[in-house]
Amino acid sequence: MALCWAPARAIILRLMTSHGPRLSFPLATSAAPRPRSPASPAEAGRSPSLRRCAYLAALGFATLGLVASPSFGGIAHAAEPEDEPLLDDLDRARPLAPPPGALTGTLEAQKQPEPKKVEPGAPREVLMVVAHGRWSSIPSALFDLPFSVHPGGISTAGIGVGIEFGDLDDTMWAVDFDWTPLFPKAGNWLEASVEPIGANYVEDGLHLISIDAVYRRQFRFTSGFRAMLGGGLGVGILAGNLQSTEVLPTCQDPVAECAHWPTATREAAELPTRVIPILHFTAGLEVDLGAGLSLRAQAGFRDLLYAGLSIGAQL
Repeated sequence: MALCWAPARAIILRLMTSHGPRLSFPLATSAAPRPRSPASPAEAGRSPSLRRCAYLAALGFATLGLVASPSFGGIAHAAEPEDEPLLDDLDRARPLAPPPGALTGTLEAQKQPEPKKVEPGAPREVLMVVAHGRWSSIPSALFDLPFSVHPGGISTAGIGVGIEFGDLDDTMWAVDFDWTPLFPKAGNWLEASVEPIGANYVEDGLHLISIDAVYRRQFRFTSGFRAMLGGGLGVGILAGNLQSTEVLPTCQDPVAECAHWPTATREAAELPTRVIPILHFTAGLEVDLGAGLSLRAQAGFRDLLYAGLSIGAQL
């Protein structure tokens, strides 16, 4: 009897205390036993202990089936099914913390817009004001053909300003205004095939004031360094006068050393024209200095051979 009762009792109590509402069964009672009908000869031979073990086993399996049944929860009261928690132990559940700096980095990325990307080869349209200084020259050899005697070539410096616009890495247009003084060395000048008595002493000089438009092709080496090649046309005005004085009638070779009259024959030289065309060819290198400034070294021909520097500022 004890061998059957102890395991069955443990199973029943375990199931009753683990699921749903408690169930009670009359496992033991002190009430008087009900009268039983006389046992048949077959039942008389069975042991009371075996019958009780069978009863308890059947009761245990019935309780197990009842607890495992889906409708077990409705024995005491109908209850709505509840979602099972994701965690078995809700008291120990903690929210997941983001990695250090993850939220801060995300906010900073939202506050700071991404820098604008400039694709290689994209046009860089600019409008610039440019100031230049140029050293200009007329070589002495250029005077050798029309004059047999002259004091030499002309070297001078000029300045100017201009407006430039276009693509820094492709093509640029420039409109230049320039002033260049033309003061030959004071001395005797004698035209070719003329007798020494026809020489003249020349002094003072002219001022070349001009404006021209130039087209330049830009050749990019880097984003801040490029070369250029171009040309253009313009018009110039010769202002001022050349003062000419005849040499003395006793002038002989060397003509360059002949004396001239002090003032008796002094007069302004006649010029064929005071308006002259400007033919301009140029080449140079340009480097960006930052803050919209650029420095350029140029050389070329602008009715005179020249070389100079320019500084530009973007508007």
